[in-house]
Amino acid sequence: LSPEVERPVQCSMLCHQRRHQRRHQRPRSLWWVQLFPWVVWCHDDGRQRSAQFRDSSECSQTVPVHGLFEHNVTHSPVGYANPYNFSEVTLQGIIQLPRHVAPVPKSAATGSPILAAPAVVVVDGFFIIDYTRSYVNGSVKYAHHERLVPVGKVGGQWRIRFSAVTAGVHRFNITLTERGGVPRVIETGCFIAVPSTLTGYVQVSPNQQHFRTTTGEPYLPIGQNLGWPTIFNGSYDMDRWLEAAGANGANWAR
Repeated sequence: LSPEVERPVQCSMLCHQRRHQRRHQRPRSLWWVQLFPWVVWCHDDGRQRSAQFRDSSECSQTVPVHGLFEHNVTHSPVGYANPYNFSEVTLQGIIQLPRHVAPVPKSAATGSPILAAPAVVVVDGFFIIDYTRSYVNGSVKYAHHERLVPVGKVGGQWRIRFSAVTAGVHRFNITLTERGGVPRVIETGCFIAVPSTLTGYVQVSPNQQHFRTTTGEPYLPIGQNLGWPTIFNGSYDMDRWLEAAGANGANWAR
C-alpha cells in the first residue's frame, strides 16, 4: 500500500480488532459502538496526513449535524457468493472528523494555533437491494397483495451511513477487505456538516433516571410493538399504522 493510504488502513484493522474484542470483554473508554450502523471511535496519534483524505475544497455535499449522510459505493457486489458475509467481504468507511483548535499555545515557529489531531471513525458498510412496491391482483381469498420488484443497480450495492455530531468538513475513505486479506482503499470523498436544530440520538441521561437526546432534550418514548404487517397489505400496513400513530403523539415503534 502507498503511504497515502497506509495509515487509515491501519486504523481500520485496529478498529476491526477492537470491535471483535467488544464481543468478549467489557468496552473500553477508547472506543464506542452505536446500534446502527455500528460505529467505532479511534483517536489518531497525530501522524495522520491530509493527503490520505480528499481535499476539502472538493466538498460540495452538505448534511445537517445529527442528520443522515448516506454514500452509495460504486464497487460492484457481483462475484461474491454472499455479500452479507463479513468473512468473505468487508466494506468500511473511514471518516476523518473535522479538526478543531486545541486549547494550547500557538506554534513558536509559525505563530499559528496548534490544531488537535483529528479523530477517525470507522463505519461498517451494509449491502442493500432497493425495491419498488405495488398492489397486484391476488387470490379469491385475498383481493390484492403487495408485489416487490428489485430496482437500481443490478445485484444490489453497498452503502455507508453516518450522522455527524459536529459541524465542519468530514473526509472519508472506503476500504474493501476480501476473504481476510489486506484492506484497500477503493473510494474517497467528503461532505460538510452544517449546524441544525436536530436533536440527535436518544441516550440515557447522566443521572440514569430517564432518556434524553444528544442535545439534552428530554425524551419520553410513546408507542407500541407493531410486530409485522398482514399478508395481503405488506409494508402498506406499516405506512397506515405509523401515520396514525404519529398523528396521535407516538414517537417510538418496534
